[in-house]
Amino acid sequence: MAYVDGTASSYTDLLDRLRTFLTSNTDLVNAGRQWQQLRWDNNELILRAPGLDGSQQIHVGVRALAFPSQDVYNFGVIGAMSYNAALAFDGQPGTSPEVYVPLWDAAIPYWFVANGQRCVVVAKISTRYVPIYLGYGLPNALTGDYPAPIYVGGCTGEQTERWSSNDFGFRSFTDPGDGGCYVLAPSGAWLQVRNFYNLGGETEGGTVCVWPYAGMATGSTDLLRSLRDNGDGTYTALPLTIHGLQPNPEIYMDLQGCRYVSGFGNAAEAVITIDGVQHLVVPNIFRSDRWGYWLLELN
Repeated sequence: MAYVDGTASSYTDLLDRLRTFLTSNTDLVNAGRQWQQLRWDNNELILRAPGLDGSQQIHVGVRALAFPSQDVYNFGVIGAMSYNAALAFDGQPGTSPEVYVPLWDAAIPYWFVANGQRCVVVAKISTRYVPIYLGYGLPNALTGDYPAPIYVGGCTGEQTERWSSNDFGFRSFTDPGDGGCYVLAPSGAWLQVRNFYNLGGETEGGTVCVWPYAGMATGSTDLLRSLRDNGDGTYTALPLTIHGLQPNPEIYMDLQGCRYVSGFGNAAEAVITIDGVQHLVVPNIFRSDRWGYWLLELN
């Protein structure tokens, strides 16, 4: 796995640094897991990841979007089934709905983590932390039964959402709101993943969610959100699992390298070592309640 952090000068520089990281990072290249650049034009980036064994073709895209009159500078993010150079960014074969990541046109501290099948980005905008997940999760199925377990994780379904928004639906891919995340199901259909409505605090029903932030039932959700650190001061990390609710309670995948952690006594950018592995503590955008944090594996 490859990991870097640094500071980009702007949202377009952040995209260029992500491109360079995925296509030429030494750890990825040495493992034969560097990503292939298919398009880099007009701040549109489309990539093909090789998978962990080099035999996969995982297509994802990120583009920079600017709306200067609204002081909005964002990323648009997609997944796709293949690539056609003649088609538009958001018109690639089998493309997902585009999701968005609010940024700004100023300095951006960042953390990039990737392997041959997925990348995770955390960008710090003022005191907020906006993340991206692109690529495969870890499916609860054999490869032949679930050939392309792609998760497209952004922060919102609103193209012009500003980074300073306090909208309830402006959320991390770990605990998503409306329109910010999609999973490619074994059927080949893109399914929206959301734990909450945009304007309320209710756990979403009849759709696809991320456990444990949205549980299989209200009682389990409330219990998990009351967790704190262990008696010895350590923290228990739980997998982030994409699952369906009734009447279709399928277990799709775990998000690789991303985990639940209690926010009790925790802080943004703290580094926690669990089983010898370092993890970055990341808030859910601007939230600081007990269930408003998650972990990103760094090594």
